[in-house]
Amino acid sequence: LPRRIVEVFTYAAVRVALARGDQAAVEAWLATAPDSTCAPAPGEEPLHLLLARVWAARGAYPQALDLLARLQPVVEARAMGRLALETQLCRAAVLAAAGAQEAAEQFLAVALAQAAPEGFVRLFVEEGEPLRRLLACLLPQLADDGLRAYGNRLLEAFPPSPQPDPQPETQSAGAPAVEPLSPRELEVLRLVARGLSDRAVAEQLVVVTGTVKRHLSNIYDKLGVHSRTQALARARALGWLKPDE
Repeated sequence: LPRRIVEVFTYAAVRVALARGDQAAVEAWLATAPDSTCAPAPGEEPLHLLLARVWAARGAYPQALDLLARLQPVVEARAMGRLALETQLCRAAVLAAAGAQEAAEQFLAVALAQAAPEGFVRLFVEEGEPLRRLLACLLPQLADDGLRAYGNRLLEAFPPSPQPDPQPETQSAGAPAVEPLSPRELEVLRLVARGLSDRAVAEQLVVVTGTVKRHLSNIYDKLGVHSRTQALARARALGWLKPDE
């Protein structure tokens, strides 16, 4: 088979393996992965992006972000518009996973502006639930009505987000796991438990109020709740907050 077809097949197969948690398949591919310390040869660009995804899946966010930052100008200079957009989206998702919410939103905003004229949808949806949450946080901040409408269409294209058991006290060992809160989200939740307002929490953390609101939106989404009271009750039931917090 032509090299390009083999690389496209490999990229798709390893992404599926990552999604399924098939570590054996991922390890087998890593043994043949290209050298990421050098600029990718023509045709190897998707494999460098794939390597960044593997590192991110393992929690090696600095390495993934470094590779993505080096890959971005290469694919842009080679006029690989679709791959450049996918690289941008991957950077946003990795930054969000690393807890750099504001930087992640900035990268996603750039990707939205680049993608809107072509109406890309699938590239966003394939990034999965983390990007959906990031997009949901970003949309209220967009001043451009057209861009916000495009973002809403993207949100509608994502599959419904998984919801945890709404009755945490009856959750059994076989119930769906609740996605853990990030350290920053836990910090926000503990301040909320002390009765602080959004503004007071923002002052305590030395951030803007909008950042606190985004953290709360993520917390509600992860816990499957719709209010501060429900979030605190859910977190206490899960043992993430002490009963007296």
